[in-house]
Amino acid sequence: MIRTQKINAAQLTALLVLSRIYSIFSYSPSISKNFDGSVLLLALPISFVLTCLIAVPCFYFTKNRTDLCLYQQLHTAFPKFGKAFGIFMGLVFLYICCETVSQFEYFMTTVAFPSKGNLIFLILLTVTACYFALMGIEPIARSCWILAFFVGASLVFLALCLVRDIDLVNICSPFLNGVKPVFSSACIICFHNLELIALFSLLPNLNTDVKKTVLGYNLISLIIFEIMDILILCVLSDYAHTRTLPVFTLANAASVSFMQSMDAFYNSLWTFIALTRTSLYLFLAAKTFSLCLGWHYKKVSVPVCSISAAVLGILLAKYIELFSFTYSLIASGVFTAIILLVLPTFAATANTLQRIRQGRTEA
Repeated sequence: MIRTQKINAAQLTALLVLSRIYSIFSYSPSISKNFDGSVLLLALPISFVLTCLIAVPCFYFTKNRTDLCLYQQLHTAFPKFGKAFGIFMGLVFLYICCETVSQFEYFMTTVAFPSKGNLIFLILLTVTACYFALMGIEPIARSCWILAFFVGASLVFLALCLVRDIDLVNICSPFLNGVKPVFSSACIICFHNLELIALFSLLPNLNTDVKKTVLGYNLISLIIFEIMDILILCVLSDYAHTRTLPVFTLANAASVSFMQSMDAFYNSLWTFIALTRTSLYLFLAAKTFSLCLGWHYKKVSVPVCSISAAVLGILLAKYIELFSFTYSLIASGVFTAIILLVLPTFAATANTLQRIRQGRTEA
């Protein structure tokens, strides 16, 4: 069993934000839903409110036992189904890890190094993530604080380089096609927020207030998403829908005299963000399987999860239809809905009814 390591608010926020913005860095119109940029300008703030709301049931359910992760508290509430909950959550974390690995391969072999083979990138990412997972969540979170600084600085630099190319005429009313696209986009963004599951699964490792972290992490993510949406909308406009990775195209457009292209810098940041996300969910998958199945964390759980992530990542990278299905399933929000809403709400309701029945019996 892994020793319980502690991380502070800044480290946790950086970790969650980096994992969250991976979705916009790897967004590709060719394999995912096309979002209208003008609609997103309003949908993003609405999704911020919705994200805070869907965290309420889980917060209410876990607030009295922050020394236990979400899985452990579900196991305590329903001992008969505890192992099933653990296997389900562990598979969800492993599924996210595989999706991240395959997205990384998609980027490296279609944009960064199209002439190279895909196995080397998958193996290097998985082996490095395995090493980080073996060290635990504290080293992962510490490295994120440094990486977050460079990501923030690069985004500011990117925005300043593109100021002269911004054309506000590309912004139109978000309600041009009615109210439905705004709220449907907000719901998709909200339920694609897998980092909330990670947050409540890291409760024993936290040295911070959960409510403040949820608000801070979502607010920072909202600001970054809004900035990137404005840049893509006002600089690339409809051209973004024809590109494999719009953010990479945006980086290409940001050329200055002393840095003719930001390709290499963007590639490096994207690689480290992919490594962060893979390490996080590999750690969570291994930790969950270790708790529910009794596997030794370092000797069994991490190696098994790492090998599984590499093998499944290769399959996803080889079959684009399977990759698109995997991405769509995660983007649908079904995992977030089940783990953050259905299970905690059901468990909290059952606990409340049990306390009421006990009170009546004692009376």
